[in-house]
Amino acid sequence: MKRIWMINLFVLTVGLVKAQPMANRNMSLPSIDSIQSKYVEGQTYKLHITLPPNYKPNTKTYPVLYYLDAWEYTGIMNTLAKGFMFRGMIEPIILVGISLDTDVDGYLTQRNRDFLPRLDAEDHHSGADHFINFLKEELLPYMEGHYSASDKDRGLFGHSYGGLFTSYTIKREPGLFSKLAIASPSLWYQDFALLTDSGFQENIKGLSHIRILLTYGSLEPEAIKKGADDLFELMVKNEKVQTKRVEFLAENHVSVIAATCSRLLMELYKHQ
Repeated sequence: MKRIWMINLFVLTVGLVKAQPMANRNMSLPSIDSIQSKYVEGQTYKLHITLPPNYKPNTKTYPVLYYLDAWEYTGIMNTLAKGFMFRGMIEPIILVGISLDTDVDGYLTQRNRDFLPRLDAEDHHSGADHFINFLKEELLPYMEGHYSASDKDRGLFGHSYGGLFTSYTIKREPGLFSKLAIASPSLWYQDFALLTDSGFQENIKGLSHIRILLTYGSLEPEAIKKGADDLFELMVKNEKVQTKRVEFLAENHVSVIAATCSRLLMELYKHQ
């Protein structure tokens, strides 16, 4: 019995010794910064910022993944990225989750305002153009001025309405991001108007040096699948764009989020 106890103690001690270097690699928890926007009705956005292990400001710049709906996704994004970076599975990156400080009703109202593009001349409520201005003129300069954030390796991730918005950036600011993760996009919005928009299609033809990941679950509504598939067909016509489509089996509109978060980190930031 004493021998078994000693063996267990030895195994536990070795495990602790081996784990110690990993624990000392200084992976930070998300910090919270705030930006009061002058482009979005004076809205104050909360930024959930996660820095990589051994973050060394002013010595190098890091790729940055900006993700929408941070109030919901920060936990899983931080957990996955932390585990992947600790194990050298993905390159060191900065995560920036964009969130709001409000109640559920306010969140839904402001989310619709920020993510829905104005595709109809009579639409005076959708504010995706203002939100893009916030990203371009306020958020990106803030991150690149206060952190060692790359201005050449920027990624954007959005799901559902956020996926619609992420797609819409191709029309408004096609060179703003070099990586796009578009999950279960609500491209059915206004009868698939974005997909048939001539300006959107022309900008797709002009894209270069960009990587795009499209995902959806097999249990999602057909309109979601159709929008993603049609977007994929538009993208693959441009050989300068690296586009990948993934259908996750047995996942629905909500459960696909976790699968997508894992896949986008490995697809877009895999350690070379």
